[in-house]
Amino acid sequence: MYSKWKPALFTGMTVTCLGIVFIIISVIAVILNESNGWPFFIMLVGTIMALIGIPIIITGRIKRKRYYDEQSMKKVLAAKMQREKNSMEEWISIVYPSLLFKLNVPTDAKVVKTYTGNIPMDQARLYDQGIHYIWVADSNLKLLPRLSERYIPSMPTEVLNSTFVHISIPLNEIEYYYISGERYRETKISGGDGGGISIGGALVGSFIAGDVGAIIGSRKASTPLSSEMVMHDSRETVLCFFQNGTRKTMRFRYEDIQVFDDLIPEKNHIIVTEVKRQTLIQSSIKAGEPIAITAQIRELAGLRDDGIITEGEFQTKKNELLTKM
Repeated sequence: MYSKWKPALFTGMTVTCLGIVFIIISVIAVILNESNGWPFFIMLVGTIMALIGIPIIITGRIKRKRYYDEQSMKKVLAAKMQREKNSMEEWISIVYPSLLFKLNVPTDAKVVKTYTGNIPMDQARLYDQGIHYIWVADSNLKLLPRLSERYIPSMPTEVLNSTFVHISIPLNEIEYYYISGERYRETKISGGDGGGISIGGALVGSFIAGDVGAIIGSRKASTPLSSEMVMHDSRETVLCFFQNGTRKTMRFRYEDIQVFDDLIPEKNHIIVTEVKRQTLIQSSIKAGEPIAITAQIRELAGLRDDGIITEGEFQTKKNELLTKM
């Protein structure tokens, strides 16, 4: 808008200069005693042109000032954005890594997203929502919320002195992790509703063809049937652990199961269940009197009935016990 100040200023100056020239010519003519009337006409035209040109000049100068102010503001904003970009790059490449090092976060720490909020509201703006670094150290599973790279602290001490919310879970307090939820497809069908009733159509039809026209006109065109395949995915990774004797859970993204498989594969629910099953089987096989062996067979039968061991495993252990009688 303001970049068009040059044509306005040029036009205004041209018109004003021509008007002044006409006025000067008419004044000279009057001085030379020209009395046929044309000097006054020229003076009138020149005055009008000057009166038109001067506002155009003023408008052009205002536009020029605004244009230069706009360009100056753009330069200021560009310089500010460049400083912010440099500050961001410095923050990401220097300050942030040194801060993570200070907090004992290893360079190979993995990243997960938890849906369990544990960050105080006054610090929430500093962090990526739900994103945590996760690693294993000193027989503990450790999590630390990740600072947002979009946040450039105006005062570095604000971040350096922040109370970081560490989560430290002893490995022996972790029960297991597993996949919860399901993924399925749903077909949504729409249309074919018969159209409904149109009041306007009924009135028009009644005016043209009476009652029959009203009935026909009231019918809306039915919408065609259409189907849409919708995918639903409610799967998530659930971590179960104990804290001060109380069972706790944390929920993560479904794809984070791979992170836990890499860090604590022995806590996978499938592996934990299998270990418990084998332990129960081994503890059920004890050397002892026939009465004790019979009780052990009954225990194995109970494990079989509960689905913990298979029929084949039950028969094998049963035969082993029977040979000891």
